[in-house]
Amino acid sequence: FLFEVGKMSHRSLTRSETDPPKNTDESVIKDGWLYIARRRVTNRFERRYCVLNKGSSELTHMKSPKDAKTKTISLVLAQVSAIQKGQKNGFQILSRDENTYFKAETPEEMNEWIETLQSVCHSLLTDKIEDAASTAAPSAEEKYKDLEQRQPEKTTLSLFLQKNDYCADCSRILSEGYQGHISSAFVSLKLGCVLCEDCAVCHFDILGHECSDVHAMQDHPRIPLFDRKQKPMEMSFLNYMGNKKVNDYWEANLSGYNKPTSSSPLKERKLWVKEKYLRKTFRGYKRGYLSVRRDKKKPKKYWVVLESSTINFFNSNEDMKAQEIIVLQSCGVKVGDDPACPETFTIITPGKTYKLEDKTFPAAMEWANAISVAAASLMKQLTNTSSEGGAKAAIPDDYLPSPREKQGTKAIHRYELETDGTEW
Repeated sequence: FLFEVGKMSHRSLTRSETDPPKNTDESVIKDGWLYIARRRVTNRFERRYCVLNKGSSELTHMKSPKDAKTKTISLVLAQVSAIQKGQKNGFQILSRDENTYFKAETPEEMNEWIETLQSVCHSLLTDKIEDAASTAAPSAEEKYKDLEQRQPEKTTLSLFLQKNDYCADCSRILSEGYQGHISSAFVSLKLGCVLCEDCAVCHFDILGHECSDVHAMQDHPRIPLFDRKQKPMEMSFLNYMGNKKVNDYWEANLSGYNKPTSSSPLKERKLWVKEKYLRKTFRGYKRGYLSVRRDKKKPKKYWVVLESSTINFFNSNEDMKAQEIIVLQSCGVKVGDDPACPETFTIITPGKTYKLEDKTFPAAMEWANAISVAAASLMKQLTNTSSEGGAKAAIPDDYLPSPREKQGTKAIHRYELETDGTEW
């Protein structure tokens, strides 16, 4: 009898130590124990106590409920979904800064966390979180003055447009008010920049969906309307880029060439768009470290350089000899084909498929869009005639495969030459 009583008291003591009493604080939406890991393919899940507070844009976790040392995970522009394979009762939070993976004790508990987190993320995305700290509505001048000090979830799209309130191509100021700029702006979802109406029409006519994918902030007779509720991934990419970052790349070598101004005619704007984005006259080289996944082998890191018509893989940034080269002609890019690893993207060529991985999802999307735009603009160069009625492109006809070569099964080897002459 004493043995049974002792065993019962031991069970009750253990339960009280590990499971805290139910939180009655009205400011807490949900709390409880979860297992957390920073990488999807790992067994190092650590048990943490997680708290989601009302009106907060972050998920807080700590070693114990009474621990003063806490860590947070941002839910702004985050995506929450269940892990379909590999982790029982597992789900993931994919945010702008990092990806975090969770495991719950039961499927019911996992579903409760997913529903709660998705509801909070949706509220943050649609700007429906109420500001409990302020009681009086500020004036328009106060909004404009304190915009930089606000929480980003309150004005995600407005904050992006406020920071990029000028056209990336002609530098026209789009507005001077707090919300007036929203209706007069156009965004390029492939490049990640803001444009005025005249330059947006040039992008729509010349670059199209493949190279620019322009959307309007208000109804336009030709350009489609941008709906951020249906395009959260594109909204995340826009916040990651911006006009300055785009121009630092596409106008890296802008020496001795005058950009169009706000009063430039449409013909001058079209020539500028062709030179900047199609012919890539002023573009710098996109470069950085990427991990290449090959079957079930351990990913290998390469220094990758994107040039006008090729992608070059080096062992390091000091290596002069490329280990592998991908020709952008007949090259395709896929993003989001692996939900378990969203920071990966796939390059598809006629003879081989490459799976590349970056640190975060927005960084991977920037690489994928840059490669996609480079490949699409190269194909436009090869197929479109110039407005002056000249030759097709700055690539000789001998470079293109003949109909006989297309029918054969033998591989076509392409070579890129460097020359100072302009005849190429």
